[in-house]
Amino acid sequence: MKKQLHSINRMKVTANYMRCMIHCLVPYMVYNHGMWFFQAEPRLKGIDILVLVLHSFVMELFILLSGYLTYSSFTPWKQLLTNQWMRIIKPCLKASLLTIPLLYLSKSVYTEYLLSHPSIFSINHIFKTAVHLLYTDVKEHGLPIAHYWYLLHLLIYVLAANLFKKWPLFVVVAFLILGLAINKDGVIRNPVYLEIKWPAMFYYFGFFLLGRWLKQEDYQHFNFKLNTVSCMIIFLIHLALFGIYLEALQSSKNLPYASLILPYSLVISALSGCAWFAQWMQQAKWKPSKFITNINFKIYLYHLPVAIIFQLFFLEMGATGLWVPLLVFLLSTGVLLAFFKVRERLK
Repeated sequence: MKKQLHSINRMKVTANYMRCMIHCLVPYMVYNHGMWFFQAEPRLKGIDILVLVLHSFVMELFILLSGYLTYSSFTPWKQLLTNQWMRIIKPCLKASLLTIPLLYLSKSVYTEYLLSHPSIFSINHIFKTAVHLLYTDVKEHGLPIAHYWYLLHLLIYVLAANLFKKWPLFVVVAFLILGLAINKDGVIRNPVYLEIKWPAMFYYFGFFLLGRWLKQEDYQHFNFKLNTVSCMIIFLIHLALFGIYLEALQSSKNLPYASLILPYSLVISALSGCAWFAQWMQQAKWKPSKFITNINFKIYLYHLPVAIIFQLFFLEMGATGLWVPLLVFLLSTGVLLAFFKVRERLK
């Protein structure tokens, strides 16, 4: 049991820092992603590839693990709602009250100061611009939820999954296929505003139910029939196939059977990536400390605006080089680790 617990903790912690790494890499991609409000140097194709590798399975893995860890044949609804309030809703609300304003303040600093370089830096003007940007976004798109989108999904998934004691495998596959079938993009687009994007909703629900199915079928250590090397080879082949077709789609080039190859390679690379990563974490020897495990979720909640602040700092300094995103990652995660460590000692 301890071996299983350490393995799952390793998966949660490592995957979380992989997601934080994505936050630190996105502005330095060559592809104009449209997610960040700025791009910075160095723009290297290798960073695009690394983001593709990380993004190809890490969110699916998180959703799958959530289904695995929240599995129960049935939980009384009052207890379930109480649990979700404490585990998801309350921490997310507390974090968003700080991080969402920080994101808009960062955007205001970029648009009003870094781009125009006025002779006088007006804090009052920066705050007014941030409020205006937030108001405009809310009016045009709805409430911004940024990187918290998956928490809304998780809340819905936990409540929906509690309707039935067991979910057969064919239902899991059906949700995956449904999400891919109604998806008109090459990738699954995640919402950044308070809205439902049905391809993402169904697709990730398939992974959530897969986690529950693995638990109900007693896959205690994620022991799949394929070994680690086989999973990695399958993952890399399908990821390469997905990358080639996605590049062609973004370049407006037509490749044969794109409407079939893209969803097929997307889901197989995600599934094989999850399997490879899970088995890799089983074989690892390191054990996450209690402190690291406990604050893992909080690191992700607060990470995005901290990473952006450091990115804007290096952008203003004119810093370039591959060391920039690496240093952004070390500084942003290091600041949060230090903050929560000090906070823990002061309690």
